[in-house]
Amino acid sequence: MFTILAVAYVAASMAAPRLSARRGRSVIGAGALVLATGHALLLLAVADIGIGGSVGLLIPGLLLVGAGMGTVLAPLATTILQSLDPERAGPASGMLTTMQNIGNALGVAVTGVIFFGACGAATRTHSSSPSPSSQRCWAPTATPAAPAVGELLRS
Repeated sequence: MFTILAVAYVAASMAAPRLSARRGRSVIGAGALVLATGHALLLLAVADIGIGGSVGLLIPGLLLVGAGMGTVLAPLATTILQSLDPERAGPASGMLTTMQNIGNALGVAVTGVIFFGACGAATRTHSSSPSPSSQRCWAPTATPAAPAVGELLRS
């Protein structure tokens, strides 16, 4: 499902330098607007489907989030680094990359807390066997990890 976001990100990040060369900094603002719109669509879709509906409703939001990120990130880094003196570009590039990594890590952590908190609230049961909603909630987390766990066990 998230491949849709990745494909949109790659396509937009490849087009972003050309757009930025023609339109300047306004590309960053437009990309941020597309990103915010994608997040709003995802919020509406998740509110509509909950944990039991069709994930197909997430596709428009994922496309916009990927396109927005791709349109913002590449021109933003270029704009920041071009505005500096050449002797400060190296440390600034390192700091920019560090801050992006910290932001990514915090975003994953907060998203995980929200997701697993919602799973726990939606799947509480007094039975010892997992409920169907619990299985739907945890399955997406187990599926990507399965090959990596298998590889670790073999080595």
